[in-house]
This record gives sequence, structure tokens and C-alpha cells, in this order.
Amino acid sequence: MGLRDQKKVMTMNEISAECGVSLSTVYRILRDPARANNPLRKQVRAYLIQNGYLPEFHSDDSMTIVNVITSGQHLHQSSFHFLLQKVCLERQINLVLCEHTNLEKTIRSVKPSGLIYNVCPDSFYEKLPSVIIHAGYNSAMCTSVGEDDIGGISAIFAELKRLGHRRIFYFSPDLYDDDQMFQDRFIPDRIKRCYVLNGLEFKEELLCFRKISEETHDAVMGDVIRYFLSMPDRPTAIVTPGDVYCEAFYQRFRPLGIRIPQDVSIAGYGNIRRYKEFMTPNAPLQRVVKLEPPLTTCDMPEEMVETALDFLLEKINNPLVRNKKLLMMPDLILTNSIGPVLAK
Repeated sequence: MGLRDQKKVMTMNEISAECGVSLSTVYRILRDPARANNPLRKQVRAYLIQNGYLPEFHSDDSMTIVNVITSGQHLHQSSFHFLLQKVCLERQINLVLCEHTNLEKTIRSVKPSGLIYNVCPDSFYEKLPSVIIHAGYNSAMCTSVGEDDIGGISAIFAELKRLGHRRIFYFSPDLYDDDQMFQDRFIPDRIKRCYVLNGLEFKEELLCFRKISEETHDAVMGDVIRYFLSMPDRPTAIVTPGDVYCEAFYQRFRPLGIRIPQDVSIAGYGNIRRYKEFMTPNAPLQRVVKLEPPLTTCDMPEEMVETALDFLLEKINNPLVRNKKLLMMPDLILTNSIGPVLAK
């Protein structure tokens, strides 16, 4: 029988040399782990934890984290931020919303403990622990948590096909940017797969991508709806990557006598009505929760946001922890906004 390997016991001098800090710094952190109040000292604390010199440490102090979003105030991001607000309120964590272009200025102002990116840039702010809300990201670069949004959109397509729909119109904001990566449901080539996977014939005319922002929302949606109405063989169903884009179809169709779902089925993504208590008045988002019939949509799993936050807190308390990657399937919420194709 071989001898069991035993972990070498290090002296405090060896630990301080390994971590590149003074002996007194190691001593203070061993005596009081809460004194690790800067990134270097937190790395020392993490080293001590990983080598068995300290138990797992979790700070009870209130902290601030920043949710980094796309520049331009695209409304589709609100669903994630609403849910993150809810979870942070429950955990008594301060949450700040920040556009990516203003990140360094915001960091200097609020001094956050960590970042949650709801957009995926080519480079990250490396001085703070970060988690990316995009499951396709390389775990060698960062920790990522995301939903299988193409799986969710494909599930909507499958349900529409079951109801007899063969021509499905898909509208999405055009978010192409060389410096940022977006969720798959905003990428044309990914959406084409939803048609193929469900055995539906794909035609380019069924995809409509337009530049859109909060300021141009109403005007752009008006153009999109006119395009839809002008199609010779009008599709019987409409799907969008965000609930907020469905509201305009409801409003424009009603005066024209186009019934939902008898004449056209409509489905979105995000289940925004779940977060109405976080919305500001008189916004397009506010109108979504009042749609009749309520909107068929995909709901982001609450545990996804909780897991992302757990991963971030773990990185804050232990900067040496390995990156992780997690993919979750969204929940399909079926309502009367979709229905079977009626014989003409």
C-alpha cells in the first residue's frame, strides 16, 4: 500500500512570498478575513482559503454591483434587469444600471464590488470580478450564465407549427456591432435555424431586422407593421425576441379589424408583465402588461439570475475561483395570443 500524499504545511513567510505581500498583511488577514478590503488582499484571502488556512468567508456587508447593458437604451434588456432588481432587493445588494460606454465613469463614481454584463464586449474591465449573461461565451475568458434563447424561440415555432402555422414572421432589432456580442435571438443566422429545425420553409422575406432604440421605437415599429401588412402572402404568426416589440402590433391591428389570435398569432420573449412593479409609467413596457389577450412568451428562469449573482459573489469573495459556464432553458408561457390557423 502506497503512502498517502500529504499537503505541505507552509510558513507565514512562505505564504507572504508566494502572494507577494508583507508578513503583517498575511497575519492581519488570518486574524480578521474581513480586512481583505482591496483586490490584492482578497487574492491573499482566497489563497489562504484554497490551501486550508482559512474557512470559506462570506462578507455580510452591503455591496454595490453594476449591471452593464448595451449603449442606446434598447428596451429588450429590461426583462433581465427587472429580475436582477428583484433578486438584489431580496438580498439587500445595491444595483446600478450602466451603459457599456459609460462603464469606467460609473465605476469611479459608485465603486462597485463586481460587474454583471448583459452585453458581451470584446474586452472586459479586468480589475473587478465579472459574470457575463451569455452562455455561448468561452469559459476560459470569464464566468458565463445564460439561457438557451434559441431553444426558447424554437419552442415557440414548434407550438405554432402544431397549431397549423407554416409562414411565421420574425421581427428583431438590428444590433450588429463589431465590438459587442448579443444573444442568439438577435442574430439572423441563428433565427434561420428555428425554421429549419421545425421543418418550416425559410424565406428571407420572413425575417425583418431594423435599427431601433427607445427614441425611435414607435416610428420604426410603424414601418415594420406596414411592411408586414404589405406582404402578398401574409404570414399567420409573428414572433419577436422581446415582449416590448409585440405591443405595437396589438395597437395597430385593432383599428384595422385584425384579430389576435383568430387572424394572426403573436408571441414575444421575456415575460415582462411579471415585473410590472419595477416599470416606469407611460413607457412602452408599461403597455405590454395590459395587452389583451395576454402575450405568449418565454420566461427567463429566476434561478438563472440567482445563479449569476451567486457566481459573482463567489468571485468577489474568492478572486482565484475557476470560471464556470451554465446554460438554462427558458420556460414557455402559452396564452391566447396564439391559436390555430383558421380556414379562409
